[in-house]
Amino acid sequence: MPIQVKVFAEYRERFGFDQREVGHSEGIDPQTVWRLMGGGALPQNLLCSINWDYVSLDTVLNEGDELAFFPPVSGG
Repeated sequence: MPIQVKVFAEYRERFGFDQREVGHSEGIDPQTVWRLMGGGALPQNLLCSINWDYVSLDTVLNEGDELAFFPPVSGG
């Protein structure tokens, strides 16, 4: 069951890609995907969205979902 994973800003450099299809098992959540992709420890300020909606890191993913990881944005 594939999901699309997108990473932005500094996370793109960390992983070496900006988008990738990832297979997953039932009941997987964003924090598990992060670790399976080799992201290491979860950054304290890690933000994620599923299908363009902000979600918590323990939200369960479904087949076909688009998961995005990005750092918080600041500025004016």
